[in-house]
Amino acid sequence: MKNARFLDKATGRGWLIAFGILSLILIGSSWLLSKRSERGFYGWVREMEARGERFSVADLLKNRRIETNDFTEAIEATASKISAALTKRVRAASFSQQETAPGRRGVLWGEAALQGYDGWTLDWGGFGLELASMTNEFQTLHRGLRLPPADPGWNYLEAKGSGPLQIPGGKFGAFVAKRMVAQTLGNATLCELHRTNLMAASAHLRALVSMTVLHEEGLNFVNQMIRLAIAGLAASATWEALQASGWTEPELADLQRCWERCRFVQPIIRTLEMERAVALQYFDSFRKAGAFPPFAGPTMVTNLFRVACEKYLLAPVYRISWAAKDKWFYARALQSSIEALRGLSENKSWKTAKPVVQLQFAEYTNKIAGFTRYRYPVTQQVMPNLLLGFESMIRNQTHQQLTLAAIAIKRHQVRTGKLPPSLEILVPDYLATLPMDYWDGHPIRYRIIPPDAFLLYSCGKDLQDDAGDPARDAVWETPDWPDVEVK
Repeated sequence: MKNARFLDKATGRGWLIAFGILSLILIGSSWLLSKRSERGFYGWVREMEARGERFSVADLLKNRRIETNDFTEAIEATASKISAALTKRVRAASFSQQETAPGRRGVLWGEAALQGYDGWTLDWGGFGLELASMTNEFQTLHRGLRLPPADPGWNYLEAKGSGPLQIPGGKFGAFVAKRMVAQTLGNATLCELHRTNLMAASAHLRALVSMTVLHEEGLNFVNQMIRLAIAGLAASATWEALQASGWTEPELADLQRCWERCRFVQPIIRTLEMERAVALQYFDSFRKAGAFPPFAGPTMVTNLFRVACEKYLLAPVYRISWAAKDKWFYARALQSSIEALRGLSENKSWKTAKPVVQLQFAEYTNKIAGFTRYRYPVTQQVMPNLLLGFESMIRNQTHQQLTLAAIAIKRHQVRTGKLPPSLEILVPDYLATLPMDYWDGHPIRYRIIPPDAFLLYSCGKDLQDDAGDPARDAVWETPDWPDVEVK
C-alpha cells in the first residue's frame, strides 16, 4: 500500500513537472514568435521608409503650414444660434433628393410648401421669416468661407488613437455643428430660389460648397466623412439652383470655381497616413504591464467572468504573444489601402483600386471572426470601415465632376442659347479638363436628347456603362416641375 501511495505521489509530481515544462515551452515559443513578428514589423517599416513612407506623427508634420482663421468658433456660434433661433421644423427641413421616377427628380423650391418626413407642412413665408433672423450669422459665414482654412490647427502630437483620431481640446472638429450649418445654408438656398432672389441664393450656395473645402487638411477620418456628407448636401442644392432661370454666365463661373476646389482623394490619403501614425503609438501602449486591450469578447458569458478572463488570461497572452502581430497586420492592411488610393489618384479609377481594397477587407474580416478576434483587438478598434468610406469618397468625387460638367453646360447654354454638342467642346473655355468618372476612370458621359434636353451620367457603383439607364447608372436627374406657380 505504501509503495502504491508513493507511486501515486511520484506520478502526480511527474505530471506537474511535465505540465510546468510544457507551459514553459509554450510561453517560450509564444515569446519567440512574438519577437519574430516584432523583428518582421520593424524590418518592414525600414523597407517602407526607404521607399518614402512616414510612420511617425513628427515626420508627417514636417513642413506643415497652418493657415487658419479660427473659423471653427464661428461655425459653433452659428450652430448655437440655429438651435436657439429656429424652430425644430425649420432646423429639420430637408432638401434631400425627391426622386419622382428613375432619373427624374422634383424641384423642391418650386413646391407650394415643404413637406416634412413626418407629414407636417412648412410654408415658405414662415420659413423665410425664421431664416431672416439669421442674417448676421449668414453674413459672417459668407465672409469666412470665401477663403476657407484648409488646416484646422489641430495638435496631432498630443492626439490619442482610441478609435478615430482624438483631437486634443475636446472640440473634435465641431462635426455636428458643421453638419447643422451646412443643412441650414442649403435650406436658405432653397428659400431664396423660391423667392427668385438669385443673388442671395448664390451667396448661400457658394458658402455651402466652400464648406466641403473647409478643414480638408484636418487629418481625421470622421472629419473627412463629414466633408463628404456636406458635399452631398451641396451637390443636391446645386442641382436645385441650376433649374432656375436668370443666371448670368459670370455667376455660374463663380459657382464653378467653388466646386473646382473640392478634393477628396488626396486628403483621405493623408488622413490615413496620420491615423496610422497615431494608431501605432496606441498599439505600443498595450505592451506595458497592466494595460488592458479592448477585446470584443463573446456575449454568452456573464460580464464579470468575461472581464476576468480578458484581464487575467487574454491580456497577458496578448502582450506576450499577439501584440506585435496585431500591430504588423494593421500597418500592412492600411498600407495596401493607401497604395491603392494613390493609384486611384493617378488613374481616377475605382475599378482598378477596388480589388486591392476588397482583398484587404476580406482578410481583415477573416481575422476578426471567431476566436481569432482576440488576437487582433486593437486593429478592430482603430481600423475604420475603409470599404464604405472609399465608396462614399468615389461617389462624391464623381458627383463633383458631374456637377462641374452640368455647370459648364449651363454656362455654354446661357452664353450661346444652345446645348454644347459634346463635353470636349467645353475645354478650355468652360472647363480646364474633361470631367472624369472616378468609378471606372473614363470621362463623364454626355449626349443631347432632342430637342432641348441632355443626358449626363456616370457608370455608377456597378462599374458598368449601361448607356445612361437611370435604374443602373448615376445620372444627372431631369427635373419634374410641380403644378404650382412660383412667386
